[in-house]
Amino acid sequence: MRLIYIYINKFRNIFDQEIILTDTYDIAYDPISTFPNALSISKKESTSKANLIYKDSLLSSVHMIAGKTGAGKTNIFQLIGMPEEERTQDSEADDSYFLLYETDGAFVAELYSIKIDKSLTLSDNSDNLNNDLSLFPEYVQKYSRSLDSMHCYRFKTNGNILTDIEPIRSESDLGKDNTYIFNGYERHAFPFCPYEEMRLEDNNSDNKWMRRINAEYHRTALWNSCRFLKEYIDSFDKENLKRKAALVIKCSNWADTIKQRLDDNLKKHDYWTFRENIRQEEIDKVTGKATKNSKRPAIKHQFVHDLWTDFALYLREWISYIQMYPVEIPEENLDSTGTQDVYQEFIDYYYEKQFEEQKKTSGKRDKNPIDPTVLPDYEEISILKRIEWLSMWIDRRGDGVPQSLLWQIYGDIKDIGDILNKFDDKYFTNDTFTLPIEEMYTDKNKKLVETLFECMEQYRPDDTGIFTKELLPYRFSCISSGEYQFAKVMGGIEEYCVKLSVGGYGNHPNLIYLLDEPETYMHPELCRTFMYRLDKVLKERTGDSDIQILISTHSPLLLSDVLPSQITRLDLDSMGKCIIRNGAEKAYFGANIHTILADGFFLNYTIGEYSRQYLQDRLNWLKTIIQKDHLTERDKSELKQFKDIVPIIGDDLIRSSFELLLKQTEDKT
Repeated sequence: MRLIYIYINKFRNIFDQEIILTDTYDIAYDPISTFPNALSISKKESTSKANLIYKDSLLSSVHMIAGKTGAGKTNIFQLIGMPEEERTQDSEADDSYFLLYETDGAFVAELYSIKIDKSLTLSDNSDNLNNDLSLFPEYVQKYSRSLDSMHCYRFKTNGNILTDIEPIRSESDLGKDNTYIFNGYERHAFPFCPYEEMRLEDNNSDNKWMRRINAEYHRTALWNSCRFLKEYIDSFDKENLKRKAALVIKCSNWADTIKQRLDDNLKKHDYWTFRENIRQEEIDKVTGKATKNSKRPAIKHQFVHDLWTDFALYLREWISYIQMYPVEIPEENLDSTGTQDVYQEFIDYYYEKQFEEQKKTSGKRDKNPIDPTVLPDYEEISILKRIEWLSMWIDRRGDGVPQSLLWQIYGDIKDIGDILNKFDDKYFTNDTFTLPIEEMYTDKNKKLVETLFECMEQYRPDDTGIFTKELLPYRFSCISSGEYQFAKVMGGIEEYCVKLSVGGYGNHPNLIYLLDEPETYMHPELCRTFMYRLDKVLKERTGDSDIQILISTHSPLLLSDVLPSQITRLDLDSMGKCIIRNGAEKAYFGANIHTILADGFFLNYTIGEYSRQYLQDRLNWLKTIIQKDHLTERDKSELKQFKDIVPIIGDDLIRSSFELLLKQTEDKT
């Protein structure tokens, strides 16, 4: 299924505009009439141009949206890709639009506040519903009205007449036509991002429209991003520094991010590190103090110990911060005296009984059993047990249950350390783990890397705010922000294509992927090859599912790989309203940048404004010089200076024009 047409009566800065995403059909919509009579669809005569150019390519499934900044490209992508929750919450009262899809000769229409013929309405109790809702808060009424404004129909055509119209009440009714719309965007490109930063995908199948899934570029799985980084760096010579690009993880990631001071004696006893001990020994040697030749484990084990210790210290600092605030007992948890937390007493009793049962079953004795009601300060225990203890203390302080979310994160941190311990020592120093991207996919490392990335990414942010962005910070060396952006975008497309092809989203649904300015941060050379690389991804990974890609862009290099019918251009009128122009007035395929900039982005000039105004000023000045009968000494001096500037003008035509004008002044000097 593919999106072929959008009519927008009103959305943000777009009024009474249509977007045509197909050259197969003529589509018209009359906003005065009601659906379905307002819609007219007729098939065009086929053209062979795209078939010839894209014979061995999937770029025919791509449509580009370009135009002026602020014209509404992102608004259109939000209209298409906004999940149901945001659509019902953020829509304005007078929003009205519909989206039309085509699939094997049949059509599906998603309508939002579009006038519908009464014979098609699913029920006539909306007035009663509104009356029932009048007692509810305004936001509940707004949500209900928005949800009630969403309709979906499937139908066929006979000539210009819509036939076999049937309502779609939920995405499950679409069957084999089910399509997922992935909304790809860069969160930090928004002044205010309208979408929550969610780490778990929406698995709700009870949507009134086709399912939308936010696919932020930075949420692309590390495994997929690194695969494309490897493909990218493999294109360089072996001697090139790019071949040394690597994933870098430090052992100090957390403790320094919170400014909460702990007692020095406690830190030395409970949170010592190999790194600090080595540093102190080096200082002692320099100052002439006696030192012991300490026997240490392998360098990777030192690194993992210090990584875990830094995490433990971070938790202990958080606890010190938490202890600054008194415990607030919910009123419903208090006993009759109003002083005892009976709920917490029950949870503690239940945990203690459970712990005793586990001890009996295992037959093991624990010299230092974990008591989450107290802190493990100065206890002689392993660093892992200290992390577990601290995690349980924080969990108990939060929701009363010692083995809750942070305790689960402790398990992830433990697993990460255990995996790192399996890598070769050569990747470690005292404070850094450096894994070259080229070596990630060797037989020895591939499974380890895949498991490591899964542990790093499978977590949820906790309620207390201890973790908000990521569990284990990392960075890449020898990789620019543009190169990483390229890998995230391509990796994200591959990630969802693979999920579709292997049934990760049910019975092989189709895919519409929105890429909002994917070229952000990218070097022009990456932009130039972007469509070529995208085509390779689509050909290799789409399987049986149909896929359509919609791209908004500011890069003329992306537009030079598509045909005029694959382009929608957005302009602005004097009031700041969007004007949509379907198709291109000039041929973009293989065109130079200047042609595309002028036509696709509505630029009046294709050189920088400072240089344009400077050259325009010099042009006007030269014309006055030519008209003079006699030149002053100042005129002659300025002419001499300008002659030295003309050779550095980049545009051949502009430079030649100035040279001709200067020749006309020669007899005056």
